[in-house]
Amino acid sequence: MSIIRVMVRSYTSTKQQRSIDIASKLGFSKNHQSLPIFQTKSVSPADMSRLFHPLTVGDVKLDHRVAMAPLTRYRMDDDFKATPMSKEYYEQRACVPGTLIVSEATIISRNAIGCRNAPGIWSQNQIDAWKDITTAVHAKGCAIYCQLWHQGRAAKPIR
Repeated sequence: MSIIRVMVRSYTSTKQQRSIDIASKLGFSKNHQSLPIFQTKSVSPADMSRLFHPLTVGDVKLDHRVAMAPLTRYRMDDDFKATPMSKEYYEQRACVPGTLIVSEATIISRNAIGCRNAPGIWSQNQIDAWKDITTAVHAKGCAIYCQLWHQGRAAKPIR
């Protein structure tokens, strides 16, 4: 048996109701007055088995429902281009076939830059560097999605 911890906070109206609904679906008390801050419940592996079942996202077939969340690393070169270290980083994280990897925040244009050494995808050199990374990830049997990033009003365009 596994133990799941559920944190329920008392908020007002909608948020409070949402917490109660989630707790109810997990089999906890429906009376929000009796919900403690932390409550534990035993869960059998059969209840959690959907986590390890295949899933299709768009036209991408995944072997399980565990994905690597995006982590901005700030390890690109001064031209916002991926380096060999970036390729190695993504290759290492593609060690379990069938995993979805979401790339770090990738700047979409020269006018969208808000910080140095984040990856870009507006020039052909940057696109080519990302192609090397995606080819390596695909070779390991994983899928990779690019998280696009525009820093809005915080952007400091580089001329």
